[in-house]
Amino acid sequence: GLVGVSFARQTMLGALDVLIVVIAFQTIDLGGTGAALMNAAFGAGAVLSMFATTIALRGTRLALPILAGLGSAAGMCVLLAATLTVAPTFVILVSLGLSAAAVHTLSRMLLQRSADPRSLGQVFGFVALTDGIGLLVGSLLAQVVLVAWSIEAALVAVGAMLAIIAVASLRSLWRADASADIPVVEMSLLRNTSIFGSLTPFELEPLARVAIYIEVEAASV
Repeated sequence: GLVGVSFARQTMLGALDVLIVVIAFQTIDLGGTGAALMNAAFGAGAVLSMFATTIALRGTRLALPILAGLGSAAGMCVLLAATLTVAPTFVILVSLGLSAAAVHTLSRMLLQRSADPRSLGQVFGFVALTDGIGLLVGSLLAQVVLVAWSIEAALVAVGAMLAIIAVASLRSLWRADASADIPVVEMSLLRNTSIFGSLTPFELEPLARVAIYIEVEAASV
């Protein structure tokens, strides 16, 4: 399920790489500078996602925020297809960037929580492979639908794909959430130290996961 979520996100990114340029040049007539500005709006949303993911990571359940992010991205793609004018396009791209970045961060964290630590490297390697395939599939999907139908149809197709994968991943995400190993005690101890107290939950949790206990005598340095 988490691999599917990551694949869906990358497919959306691959499609948007194509569609943003087409929208800028052909639909809202902003030219090359417009395409750069639209990508910047998407990036601004990714920066804003840091606040949302920090809040979500304070909880013990991540499946719901991940599914909400996928659902939001799906809805935004359809909404963009319905309102291809300058101001709404930029607002929607910020929202898409926020959703895409949040899904990426939270799905990676849930994968880390639920996968066997001994095989984590192989799991992330497989995810990286499917991510690359997702970018290719998204780019091809956008181009095929553009040629056969329209920019609006391509955006709706991307949104439909995200919604389908969200529904298909529902049960496996809940199972991953249920089996997640969260080092709550270790995170609490590290958060109370001057060295690690300023770290975000996303940074603190992997550190807590590999921390080990040692016993020292009083007054030891």
